[in-house]
Amino acid sequence: MRISTGWKLYSYRLPLAKKLLVLGENSAYREGLILEKITQEGSIFSEVSPLPSFHRISLMECYHELLNYIQNGVIPSHPINQFGLYCLEQREYSAHEITCNGLGTLKDTELEKTKHFQIVKFKIARNDISEDVRLLKNWSANNPEKMIRLDGNRSWTKNQLFRFFDQISQLPIQYIEDPLKDPTQYSSIKGIPIALDESLVDYPEQKDAPCVTHLIIKPTLHSIEQIKNFAKTTRPLIFTSTFETSLGLWHIAQLSQKYSPKNTHGFATLDWFSQDLSSKSAKMQMNQLSITQAPPIPHPIYLKLQFST
Repeated sequence: MRISTGWKLYSYRLPLAKKLLVLGENSAYREGLILEKITQEGSIFSEVSPLPSFHRISLMECYHELLNYIQNGVIPSHPINQFGLYCLEQREYSAHEITCNGLGTLKDTELEKTKHFQIVKFKIARNDISEDVRLLKNWSANNPEKMIRLDGNRSWTKNQLFRFFDQISQLPIQYIEDPLKDPTQYSSIKGIPIALDESLVDYPEQKDAPCVTHLIIKPTLHSIEQIKNFAKTTRPLIFTSTFETSLGLWHIAQLSQKYSPKNTHGFATLDWFSQDLSSKSAKMQMNQLSITQAPPIPHPIYLKLQFST
């Protein structure tokens, strides 16, 4: 364990290159916290950047949990803060290039954006089912060599899912992520490949449902012990971020290579930022995330000191 000789807690606010809908229609910035642990070996940094719609905790609540840990040694109750502290203790740096899925829309204008990716993920259930089917078939016809991941955002009934899958079952669909409004119904579904994402947080017992083929892991939503237990199942783990900067992404990438090194993960999110915290940040090269050997060091100009010991 790296013995602390001091702590600093910063906030950051970075402009976005495009709107991030999980922050609201008018979002122009990404905000978060940067934790610095000062040791005799030097400083180590980690990121805590909650999205209220995912994490169900505010930035201020995260700040107070981290402050209570620094001042009183109280272990944070929320996984996002636990992960921020876990990152400060890691010495095993094994990830350098990680294969990622692309993120696209089903419109023809997005073909250039996803051409380097062998697996592409799309949001569905935003249009009528018939329109999603039409767009998906059209996209697959133009990209017959690519595997498809779909994200349903817990939007459909079981009958809607059946109606959709009956029409696209011949396409190279790897899985449909969280399609049902009622996740307890997965145990009664067969023949449709399902991945659990947010449903894995609220209904972890559904990981054993016959239709569940993959588990989507956001380390800021699960404890490290939970992730270890998920890794013991026969389901592949697909690690994804929640729009962290390259600092948070660096640590999540390391965890993905520890527990799921052979899979294609969901880290192609840095293009949402028009600036990043570090000049030596992660970069997407073709379909791979290339990261530095050591964690990125945030540039002071992007940090606002909130607390120091």
